[in-house]
Amino acid sequence: MKQIIFILFVFFLFSEAINAQNSIEVCENKTTHIISNEKITYLQVGDHNKIMAEIVPKHPNLVRVKAVENFEGESSLTIVSGNKVYSLFVKCADTNRLSWRLEDFRSLKNGNLAGGKIPEYLLRE
Repeated sequence: MKQIIFILFVFFLFSEAINAQNSIEVCENKTTHIISNEKITYLQVGDHNKIMAEIVPKHPNLVRVKAVENFEGESSLTIVSGNKVYSLFVKCADTNRLSWRLEDFRSLKNGNLAGGKIPEYLLRE
């Protein structure tokens, strides 16, 4: 019984650690940047009332993110770059970290069930 409880506890900690890896903090009075090695081809904000984000026009490998106002809970941000999909949790906090490397986050390969690339028209709003 103790062994089962221990295994469940380790599994819980491991799953929490993985989720924490794909989390960033933003605030309303500082702009946070997400930097990718490759061009960012898709960007979607979870809740536009909480955060705003855009691909920097002159630097298509750079996303700037900012909180609209201080908020409780979290929102989400989905980014496609280099044929990989990154889903990030975004929390509001007064942070000193203003840049994040996209490749440091866990990603999924951009593809459908047949293993092919998702067509660009499906990724557009």
